[in-house]
Amino acid sequence: MHFNDGIRYYLGWCPNAPALRSSPAGCRVPEEIIHPDRPGGKDGIPARVRRGAGIAQGSIRILIDNKRLLVFSLLTAVAILFMFAGEYLLRVAQAYPHPALAFPVRVALTFGIEVITVFWITVLLAGTIASASSLSGRSATHPEPATILSLAGWSVVLALAGTSLFLLLNLYAGDLLLVLFSTIARFPFGNVLEPGLNGQGPITGLFHQTYAATYTLLFTMINLVLFAITLYVVPAIVIGKRRLPDAIAESAALVRKTWGEVLSCIFVFCLALLAVSVVSGLFSLVFGLVPLEDPFWSAFYYQGWWYTAGALYMVVWYIIAVAGSTAFGIAIFRLYDYGKTGRVSSVPAKGTSGEEPIR
Repeated sequence: MHFNDGIRYYLGWCPNAPALRSSPAGCRVPEEIIHPDRPGGKDGIPARVRRGAGIAQGSIRILIDNKRLLVFSLLTAVAILFMFAGEYLLRVAQAYPHPALAFPVRVALTFGIEVITVFWITVLLAGTIASASSLSGRSATHPEPATILSLAGWSVVLALAGTSLFLLLNLYAGDLLLVLFSTIARFPFGNVLEPGLNGQGPITGLFHQTYAATYTLLFTMINLVLFAITLYVVPAIVIGKRRLPDAIAESAALVRKTWGEVLSCIFVFCLALLAVSVVSGLFSLVFGLVPLEDPFWSAFYYQGWWYTAGALYMVVWYIIAVAGSTAFGIAIFRLYDYGKTGRVSSVPAKGTSGEEPIR
């Protein structure tokens, strides 16, 4: 028998070799089972709150690591300024010596300002969601005409609802407008532009500006509530490629499944903005504690440093607010992705290959 034949014999290759049969071992390595997160499942409220807070914090870190997304914040700031400018001009156009505008004209102009602003912000939200989707490893496609039409139609729906709510609040909730007017005049901007010394601030005649800011804040609050109720319509249109009616139905179903995570996420962003707003109380505190005859006022107030500090604070407050809106847009994508897949999406941290995802 040659050498090769011997190898074949001992390895069982020889046709005359006895057959070797084996049976599976009695014990085996247990299979690893991974239980994904279950939207709307029996996770418990604490787990859902932690998950929603984690989505909010992770979205803020994603924005910090991808600063090019701040372009959406800049454009959002321009959109809010557009609404403020429109409301201000509308107030001035009705003031003496100009004739008062008829009610239908005021409603039409108000709706025009609202629909332009809402469409602007809706497109920016769609861009933020598409960018977050691309960062998470999913393919991002250019917007199709059908997608733009769906976003435009949704903007008209939101603008109609927002304008109707605004008119109802004007007609039947005048006290709410007075509260908002007082809030705008005192918090977070109290004792900033108009500290009360000599009865004048740096800009005289702040009545129209304050009313314009009040209406802008009211519209912003209404729009935020409408967006929160219909949170997943835009991602369903952009990511899911749904038609508008199907996107609305899908959004309602996902909101019912992920309401705990949504509320927790919104709470984190509101808490962060409130913390920044509370800092404005330092201006009122200084004004209340330092006597008017103190040298502080001649050295700090009358030389313009008080106004400079107040203006700088408001600029910082505004920047944080619009940057937070972009981070919230990222969070909307991550909430939508969680509602669809049952897992919180991750985005690789800057400078890594994805082994250490940001959650």
